[in-house]
Amino acid sequence: MIAKKIETANVDSSNVFLRKLWGAIASASQFGWQYMPYTDKRQKIVDIGRNNLGHFYFTYKKRGTIDTLYVDECRKEDLVESLIDKALMFQEEKEYAVEMYFDVKTYPLIATSHYNNISVKSEEKKVVFCIPIKAYSSLDLEYIAYQRALSLSSLLFVYTHINYGMPSITLLNEMEAGNKPTTDSDYNYEWYDADECPQSERGEIVLPKEFLMLIEQITENFFLDDFTTSIVNASQLIYNSINLYDASRNLKNMPMQGLYDIINTVVISSLEALASTNKIESKKCPCCGQEVYSVVQNVYSIAEKYLDEPIASDIKNRIYRNRSKYLHEGKSSGGLYRYKWSYPLIKPHINPNDKNFMILGYGAPEYNLIDYCMYITRMIVCDYYNHL
Repeated sequence: MIAKKIETANVDSSNVFLRKLWGAIASASQFGWQYMPYTDKRQKIVDIGRNNLGHFYFTYKKRGTIDTLYVDECRKEDLVESLIDKALMFQEEKEYAVEMYFDVKTYPLIATSHYNNISVKSEEKKVVFCIPIKAYSSLDLEYIAYQRALSLSSLLFVYTHINYGMPSITLLNEMEAGNKPTTDSDYNYEWYDADECPQSERGEIVLPKEFLMLIEQITENFFLDDFTTSIVNASQLIYNSINLYDASRNLKNMPMQGLYDIINTVVISSLEALASTNKIESKKCPCCGQEVYSVVQNVYSIAEKYLDEPIASDIKNRIYRNRSKYLHEGKSSGGLYRYKWSYPLIKPHINPNDKNFMILGYGAPEYNLIDYCMYITRMIVCDYYNHL
């Protein structure tokens, strides 16, 4: 058995050590992992899992730290000890230039723009983003680049209303010199539909400066701050909803009952992800004195801030209510009824508020809601960076 003192000070230093160790192990050889993390809080042991070298686990004195790393049933002790020592050595991250390019066939290209070392250009029916990524090893770089590509895809959809898909990733030899910030004083933020997306005189989509500022924030940090996390999470929910809708149209002989409710639920949940960026005055419970947190009120507050009042009210009183009914009661917005031509039925008077509504054969995607949620996301990012 190997027992090696690591003694990290916090979560960040623990993760840096693990990133360097995994990179060192990967560079030594290809090992199959049975990654099955488990925490024994009583004994303060975190079991990582096994690979061809042995069984890895560590102890901690306080949560998020690594006190001693153990490798049990070790098959190559000299090699493992050298890899651990290598991970413990001081090592600065190397900065890599990474190109992420999207194949563009029928979609519009994106106008060239840049902010510091973040740039986007279009060439030969491709949209190319060049971003810097700091990593400790090729494995580390591969992991981070993939995560950043996921974020870029979802954010790009929010800012273009176009599903470009996942980009291909290419490494460059060196970073280009920093560019001057792009200017976007004429960017029109008041757009919802895809055909309203701001374009240049050449018909290329224009991205605002804060989009590149957001990408820079994502690429510079291994773990994101609360604001950036909220924006990325909201964008991914919106992006996943449109991917789910596109996939549903290719499903043959599958009843749509409930599926559109799932899609609408994913979309409206993006506003919950954004709720943490919206600070509203909280109320105290008169009985216990604890803060009363209303998700519905916070979602409504965001919608009301950036949208017209009738739209915000519709989100609160109808769309969000339908979401709650589906999640908590399993009630679909449509009815369990087959219809081919027209088959009108009035909703049963279980709820007095429903007595004037007709039953639909099955629900439908809230197309406008996707536009509204993307608009709110863009405006929150704009306000955030303009107030820094």
